Amino acid sequence: MGTTRPTSRKTARPRAGKRKPRADTEAILRNSTGNSNIPAKWQAPYRRLMKMRDEITGERRRLVDQARELKHRVHGDNIADAGTDTYNQDFALGIASSEQQALFEIEGALNRIKTGRYGICEATGKRIDAARLAAIPWTRFSAEAERDLEANDAVNRARLGDWRDLPHSSDPSSKDNDAEESEE
Repeated sequence: MGTTRPTSRKTARPRAGKRKPRADTEAILRNSTGNSNIPAKWQAPYRRLMKMRDEITGERRRLVDQARELKHRVHGDNIADAGTDTYNQDFALGIASSEQQALFEIEGALNRIKTGRYGICEATGKRIDAARLAAIPWTRFSAEAERDLEANDAVNRARLGDWRDLPHSSDPSSKDNDAEESEE
């Protein structure tokens, strides 16, 4: 019937001159953080944004845990303590919510670095000034484009009122009002 042949397997041995070079520490760390395909000029902003993201994520987690803990506290008949805890819970959740917007911007910047669009204004297509990127590493717009967008109310951000609407301590009428209130 059929004869079986003995099979001989040769073991592949690496040749002396064909060894792969050993990875250095920097290469291992670069690959473990997932930024091996990030251009060298964006490595520093990438690491900075990653650190910011991690810090904000940790702070958000702490705030949510704090709010959850406050929600489950038992106060018995003490309405004041319950009201304080409710206020603190709302405050913690409000901060966590505002930090979500910061995380959204940071994630967008990290994505722009990965896709090669970082440092390019989304409104004009021109390069964003390096000093602006250093100051606001998640920015999507050049300073000029940002001013134009704000002037046209195209950017939705919380703003303080006009400083001229605030009472000034040098205003003589405000001193008279303060004096009258203190006399009463």
